[in-house]
Amino acid sequence: MADKNINDGKLFILGVKFAFLAVMVLAILNVEASEPNWPKPPYSIEQLRAWHKSVGSWPWLGQPEQKVHLRNEKDYELLLAISGYARGSSFILFAELDGIWSQISDEIEQAHHPLYTLNTRNNGWHDFESFVPLWGSGEKEVLVSTYSWNGKRYILKKSETGMWCNYEPFKGDKQRCPTR
Repeated sequence: MADKNINDGKLFILGVKFAFLAVMVLAILNVEASEPNWPKPPYSIEQLRAWHKSVGSWPWLGQPEQKVHLRNEKDYELLLAISGYARGSSFILFAELDGIWSQISDEIEQAHHPLYTLNTRNNGWHDFESFVPLWGSGEKEVLVSTYSWNGKRYILKKSETGMWCNYEPFKGDKQRCPTR
């Protein structure tokens, strides 16, 4: 009986060591996955694209770069995914200012729907909305975040939940908003 207790104790200790090792490996992998290798400013468009391509293998980062026109139709801003989760991703906006590409936002929450440019402007920069589907709503509800230019960067102005059909870009979507 004593041999059985000794063997059970050895197995228990071995199990604890294995569990500790597994937790440490997962923690290390998670830190590496959650810490992108950020490029250093001043940015170039080539550097931003190379960086974005290098992190594109992350499962939730399959989002291609998006060009958006928030100042005018000639120049564009670049929206790049930096992290993701079940229903959306976090993005950052970059713009060419005085010949140098600069980060012009903190994280912007968005799903695969394009940004919706609003008519309102601040210092010549359009406000915009982003859309993230709400989990468990049967694809009927959405989180809508409105961002506004504060003179230096885009900031979150407000977030609200609502029905897809109440927002302009989706009113004509027959799948989301069938006529009754």
